[in-house]
Amino acid sequence: MMRNLIFVYTLIVNNLVLFSQNYNILNYGAIPDGKTLNTSAIQSAVDAAHHYGGGKVIIPAGNFLSGSILLKSNVELNLLKDAVLLGSINPDHYIKLNRWKALIIADNENNISITGEGTIDG
Repeated sequence: MMRNLIFVYTLIVNNLVLFSQNYNILNYGAIPDGKTLNTSAIQSAVDAAHHYGGGKVIIPAGNFLSGSILLKSNVELNLLKDAVLLGSINPDHYIKLNRWKALIIADNENNISITGEGTIDG
C-alpha cells in the first residue's frame, strides 16, 4: 500500500514539474535590441514548451521585435517587468489566419495564457 502511494505521489510531482518548466527566449537565440527579428526564437520556445507537455515561455526585460507567434496548448507567454514584445511593421512578418494577421495567434488551442508585467506593443 505504501509503495503504491509513493508511486502515485512521484507521478504527481513529476507532472507538476513537467508542466511548470520555463523556456526563456534568450536560450533560443532572441536578442533584446528592438531591431533583430526574434520570431523564430520565440516560436522555438513556444514549440519546445508545447512539445514537452506545456510550460511558461519567458520574455525577459528588453525589447523583442517579432512577427506572428502561434501560441499552443498548455503554454503560458509570460512577459517579465520591462519586457516589451514589439510587433514588426513589416506585414510580411505576419501569418494570415482566415482574413486577419496578428502578432499573437491561437487557433483551436486550450489552456493558454498571456501573463506578466511586460508590454505588448503591436
